Amino acid sequence: MNGQLKKISAILADRGLNAEALPDGADGIEVIRVPASAIVQTIQLLADDAEAGFDLLLAVTGTDYKDRIEVLYHLYATRSNRSVMVKVDLDRASPSVPSISGIHPGANYHERETYDLLGVVFVGHPDLRRLLLPYGWKGHPLRKDYIMDDERLSWNSR
Repeated sequence: MNGQLKKISAILADRGLNAEALPDGADGIEVIRVPASAIVQTIQLLADDAEAGFDLLLAVTGTDYKDRIEVLYHLYATRSNRSVMVKVDLDRASPSVPSISGIHPGANYHERETYDLLGVVFVGHPDLRRLLLPYGWKGHPLRKDYIMDDERLSWNSR
């Protein structure tokens, strides 16, 4: 690599994708935000583009901010030792985003976990069902409005 690496938001803009550059994380990782409708195209471009080269998905996670659900995609470029975090904001009432499991098969597990714990629907996922909680479980425990009134949560009452 010669000199300074080009910002990911600039690479995406050069390829016709709109990505909002956010302040870098405390660890120096570049952070960008894209619309949910552009996530598959963005992740595919970041994986395939020789200049970007983000060939490894580290994680798909989510956060409930009461007014929105934010899904985060943590990507790593093994050749350039570079990381990027891609954020997508979703409507809290019906959070859904296209699945990226067709690009990164490892996303299958991460998307199922995010669905199970936050209720994010990953449209096009090959097997979107609960992963950590029993199939009959009601609600999503990492949501801020989750009510923990299930008797299965009373461990000390035995």
